[in-house]
Amino acid sequence: MKRVLLVLLAVNLLCFNMAWAEEFTTEELRLAAAQEYPDWQIWKVNKYAARQWKEEMTDHCEIGLFRMADEQLEFKQLHALLDPLKKGDKLPWEITDWAKVPLTEKAAQRISNMPSSKIYDEYCPGFVFDESILSGCATFLLEEGMRWAWLAAYPDYLIGIAIHPDGLQSVRIARWDGDEYVQTVFSPAQQAAFDINGAHSFNDYMEIDTDSLELSFRRDSADVWQLDAINNGSEIFTVGQHGIVDITYGENSQNNNARHYGQPLFPVTLETLNITEIPSSIEEALLHLDAEGYACTKSDDAALYDAPEGKLLADCFARVVGQVKEVRENWVCLEIGDSVHGLTGWFHRDQLAFSKEIENVICSFPSYNSEESKKEHLINALPGLNIPLDEYDNAVWLIGQAPDGRWLVEVNEQQVLFAQQDAFTDIGSTEGDG
Repeated sequence: MKRVLLVLLAVNLLCFNMAWAEEFTTEELRLAAAQEYPDWQIWKVNKYAARQWKEEMTDHCEIGLFRMADEQLEFKQLHALLDPLKKGDKLPWEITDWAKVPLTEKAAQRISNMPSSKIYDEYCPGFVFDESILSGCATFLLEEGMRWAWLAAYPDYLIGIAIHPDGLQSVRIARWDGDEYVQTVFSPAQQAAFDINGAHSFNDYMEIDTDSLELSFRRDSADVWQLDAINNGSEIFTVGQHGIVDITYGENSQNNNARHYGQPLFPVTLETLNITEIPSSIEEALLHLDAEGYACTKSDDAALYDAPEGKLLADCFARVVGQVKEVRENWVCLEIGDSVHGLTGWFHRDQLAFSKEIENVICSFPSYNSEESKKEHLINALPGLNIPLDEYDNAVWLIGQAPDGRWLVEVNEQQVLFAQQDAFTDIGSTEGDG
């Protein structure tokens, strides 16, 4: 998360300091949109730089539109790559229709001529509603006596904070499929003063701020809103299916020392959110991790076999972590990586540390040229790789070597596969975290 924030900061600095191309001014872009969409009002015009065209930082434009029709607010976003366009060229808009907000008849009458100033917040990428227009909006998400404290529309979601008649608060989300709302998710009502940080939230990512914590939630592939990260002001740690990752000072993607393995015993979904049960520090979070069922290699040259007394697959380095799938006398079967793309193999019990003992094992994975964690290199170096990759930075661990010298590689804690010995260069000793 910290790396993502640093990248966003760098992009923002570039956007602020960069001299925009003279071909299109903000007013010219606004006029072009107004001419093509005369029945819509403009609520934002945003220009930014991104690396997309001919591998150069290029100018982009996003324009947000809204209108009221059939007692509902409709939203549309226009996007255009401004390079290599010249003044006079027709803008090639990419058009995205956002989630619609149904209104009560009374609300529709009240805000029929609503100015864009009532909705647009320059620091928020979503369509954030002013407090004065919340009444009567998206009432299908509210129960009797509830009212909105905050509400925003995004391409696929409505996200809001509702206040209950007794003063309790809950987060309420509806998913839009392009035609209708097909799913709703509610957090439990609780005595908590929390806000959604609109500047750090967009569509399927949301930051909830409390008096002492920043909690990030992300929608996963199963449409579940999962707790993604906790920030207490001095520590930042992510929360995953198999434990927590300390990214306070930046995470080293070439070893797993910053990872603490186990099943979180505190709430990890929006539907189970209880602010009072969320750990406020890494130390507290570690007390609420159940590490049973996890094990790791505790020293170098831990032999990995395809079966007890079977074929040697690789000699592994220290702190190769997996889930225990089976035990046969002195042999333990570990699943390394995920259940679909991972590798299942056998270690002798004496070569493993179990449960909480994992915390005492120091990783010894070899380091390599950091440029080789980029997507382009990995696709070429690992032809059997078939998991989603980050464009520039992936957690690629050299966890062992086969008898023929090939590397045993784990990518993003998902896929485990072999790579030719020359797939990675500048091999060295383990790099520390931080």
